[in-house]
Amino acid sequence: MFVPLAAGIREVVSLPVFTVGYIVDPVHAKSIIAEGKADMVGMTRAHIADPDLVAKTKEGRPEDIRLCVGANVCIKRALDGSRIACVQNPEVAREYELGPIVPTKKARDVAVIGGGPGGLEAARVLAERGHRVVVYEANPILGGQFALRASIPNWHEFQSVINWRIKQLERNQVRIELGRTIKASDIHELEVDVIVLATGARPKQQSIPGEEDSCIEVATPHDVILNVRPEADKVVVWDHGGGLIGAGVIEELVAKGKQVTVITPAFAVAEDVDLIQRVPFYERVLAAGTKFIANSRVSGFDGTNVVIENIYSRELTQLGPVDLLVSWQGSMAVDDLRPAIEASGIECHVIGDGLAPRTAEIAIAEGMLAARNIA
Repeated sequence: MFVPLAAGIREVVSLPVFTVGYIVDPVHAKSIIAEGKADMVGMTRAHIADPDLVAKTKEGRPEDIRLCVGANVCIKRALDGSRIACVQNPEVAREYELGPIVPTKKARDVAVIGGGPGGLEAARVLAERGHRVVVYEANPILGGQFALRASIPNWHEFQSVINWRIKQLERNQVRIELGRTIKASDIHELEVDVIVLATGARPKQQSIPGEEDSCIEVATPHDVILNVRPEADKVVVWDHGGGLIGAGVIEELVAKGKQVTVITPAFAVAEDVDLIQRVPFYERVLAAGTKFIANSRVSGFDGTNVVIENIYSRELTQLGPVDLLVSWQGSMAVDDLRPAIEASGIECHVIGDGLAPRTAEIAIAEGMLAARNIA
């Protein structure tokens, strides 16, 4: 983002000029120098995502570089005064504590049920350690909810989190079965020593007063990202979470040209999104005419109107006409298989949202830790 500024400065000074700012690919960095736009490139987040970036470049393995995707988990943690973390690199700031990945003394057969980011990371580390791994994913593509996030305009770079892990699994010849739903009755037929349960979470469903008598359709963010109704022009997003899922569906709707109003009980929309991402998010969606209503909740429907209640004053207002309400009330863990696995006596590790709905970086970290801990 700062390369044009560095190039302009370099034209009028005799000192070496450095440039920085989300340059994550060594090929890109080299082109900046070759084109005379800077004398040196600083790559901070890129080295957090992959400390072996330079070594892999020198060894001619650019496809193995774990590229920074700009999720800004590191910056958010730094601003909070916490130890940094990274959605791509779950070992960052824990290298001394964790140590290197150690090969297993005895290869075991492991089934990873769920091909989201946590499951893929578990499968990758297990394969690196020498275990025999199979990944079962019910959907036709890998990535889980993270794949939905990566499909949103302005967020496509997140797909690298999934793609890099898929490449590593292919390199380690890990079998992946897509469109395969594992049922409780299938557990014994898997014939494995260990199961990593990474089945993720599903959106909570909450009934809204007046819903049955209203023509306003109700959908989850997941429904919208998968298939936005083209006829739904006026949309209300009720975002109770304040995180990336709510922000993502707002981005998706704005990109589709919808008239969007966001309702949140928090003091600000996307309150849980880090400031570095929230500022450009606000710029994009507010410039498109999106309206924000904070400190409020949806209390019901009245015909084609949505009834809004201020959570402090209890004042009611009507917003309408509205075609679609996107309701995001959080997630529930999908752990239906857990009782059957435990009853089977097979060693089981539950990770990610299947344990409790949280963030992608936590799911990936738990996948890594589970894979390291399996003997």
